[in-house]
Amino acid sequence: MVEEILSIVKWLPLVTIFFLFVSLVYHLEVNRLLLFVAIVLDIIGYLARFED
Repeated sequence: MVEEILSIVKWLPLVTIFFLFVSLVYHLEVNRLLLFVAIVLDIIGYLARFED
């Protein structure tokens, strides 16, 4: 379970960049919420790399 989550987290920075781009283009509140969630997941993923 944890390993599956970590494998997903590895490509989340790309998702964050995508949401950041979309937010800049459309200025939507929903995208800001998704961007915040993506950044939090990025931080969790970054910290999880040191667990190994």
